[in-house]
Amino acid sequence: MAALQVTIERTTDGYIVTYDDLYGRGVKNRPRKPLSLDKALARVKEALERLPPTPDVPLSQRYAKELKALERLSDAELEAWGQTFMPKAHERRFSVLLRKAAQGRLTEKERRELEVLSEEFLRISALKTRASALQQKRREKTSTPASR
Repeated sequence: MAALQVTIERTTDGYIVTYDDLYGRGVKNRPRKPLSLDKALARVKEALERLPPTPDVPLSQRYAKELKALERLSDAELEAWGQTFMPKAHERRFSVLLRKAAQGRLTEKERRELEVLSEEFLRISALKTRASALQQKRREKTSTPASR
């Protein structure tokens, strides 16, 4: 998994682009100097192209069984899934590791831990999104009159 945090700041002289490779995989930040908007966007594009590819399996396939299982849940259970978060301890650790990664201070062990927590975050996000979509679909189905 790859993640790039990009900031484009507008100044009186142009745009300043900063970016952090959150997993430290070869994307280096360039010196901060004002650029034209075209050059700033080109700089971001270059950084994105240097990131390693994301896994070939889309989230929907990686979590297909869990996503499908949501369809069998009641409205109340879907609502609960929509309110699900990572455990607080995991959220705190995830935040700490993201900050350390942005500062380039991750050890190899912490990098692996960040990847595991990132995967957990993606899984929960995918399930929450699917639960919300199913709830919306059910509401629309019950609120529209039957076609004749």
